[in-house]
Amino acid sequence: MNTMTTFTYLLDLEKSIDPGMENKIKKYELKKKKLQAKTMIDPEIFQKGLNDFGTTYDNYNHAYLGLNISGKELISVGGITNYKFLQKVDVSNNDLSTLEQLSGLYHLTELNASHNKIEEIMDFDPPQNLEKVDYSFNLVQTIQNVEKNPFLKTLILSNNNISKIDGLSSCEFLEELDLSNNHIETIENLDALGPCLTKLNLSSNKIKNLSGLDNLTTLMELNLCQNEISRLKGLQGLTNLRYLYLSSNKLSRCNQVAYLTDLPFLTDLDFCYNDVQHKKFYRYQILYYIPELRILDGQEVTHYEKVKADILFGADLENKKEIFKAYLQEEQFVDRRLFVAEQIDPESDSEGERLEDGEMTKGKGRGTGYSKNNATMSSIDRNGSMQNQRMERSDEMMDSGQIKIDPFTY
Repeated sequence: MNTMTTFTYLLDLEKSIDPGMENKIKKYELKKKKLQAKTMIDPEIFQKGLNDFGTTYDNYNHAYLGLNISGKELISVGGITNYKFLQKVDVSNNDLSTLEQLSGLYHLTELNASHNKIEEIMDFDPPQNLEKVDYSFNLVQTIQNVEKNPFLKTLILSNNNISKIDGLSSCEFLEELDLSNNHIETIENLDALGPCLTKLNLSSNKIKNLSGLDNLTTLMELNLCQNEISRLKGLQGLTNLRYLYLSSNKLSRCNQVAYLTDLPFLTDLDFCYNDVQHKKFYRYQILYYIPELRILDGQEVTHYEKVKADILFGADLENKKEIFKAYLQEEQFVDRRLFVAEQIDPESDSEGERLEDGEMTKGKGRGTGYSKNNATMSSIDRNGSMQNQRMERSDEMMDSGQIKIDPFTY
């Protein structure tokens, strides 16, 4: 039995004998943390990490404005207040459990405290101009003390142990929030961020429902990858959204894009590693109903794909009929497309929740759109003889090798 195992065994044994032992341990850890905070480190470490020599905030003095002491195995930054004009501080990749020593840095604007052992964020007196804070890869469980910095613009709390979104009501100027790789199940308490928030990362959590985003009307980038999302209801009000990432979720139906068709600036959409990618004519279905897309699943959308999507759904079929009748009145118009939207299998209710009445969209005027009766991408009868004739004709021509051109042309 090694030393660590022996210590753990004795600690557990003492806990069983003395029920109050756990409280004693907590008090000891707190006392230890305070002692560490008072530990002064070698001034040479600071001197080697100083950078960005320039004018101070009042333009009357010159001083070092930056400090990088990353990866020094530090348990304290005692003595850092000797450099009172610091604006950008990097203390990442150390063994820090508190940053109380930063209380004297009144001009601090950026702080990188990632990859440490910090449990409580913002445990120092707030500088008025602090704008960017990175506490990723720590031991944070709750979002607290953020109200001390009302002008914060960027807050990174990824890779922690946070289970609830809270404590952000005073951050009305926050522009970027990263809560990825935590244990969050519900999107909540974000309403106060509506006026300024443009970038939100909630990837790698346990989110199933997309409610709680309604007031984030300025949001431009939303990352929801690696969650448990099967339905896109809740995104329809994000009218400024440009980038939406939903890879590695539980999306299985194309008709869920009904909630995205009224987002006029959406240009980048990612559905990678979802079952919906295996749907027939998947890319053409998505591009027909969101023609503004420039990138789908990480691949650039071509004009060729958009044209084929239009052909598949017969976007100008009625115009062709009118032209045909105008010049060939005695002839009967024949739709010679080999692949049509009617060949897409209907999406049954068993594949997910049905789109609710009043939430359907016609896909920016793209013809029939989502049917209110069956919530599928076409309202045309899928069992009619016309479809069977097309399928038989297509099979015969493929078998005989007669098809030498793109089967989407007509």
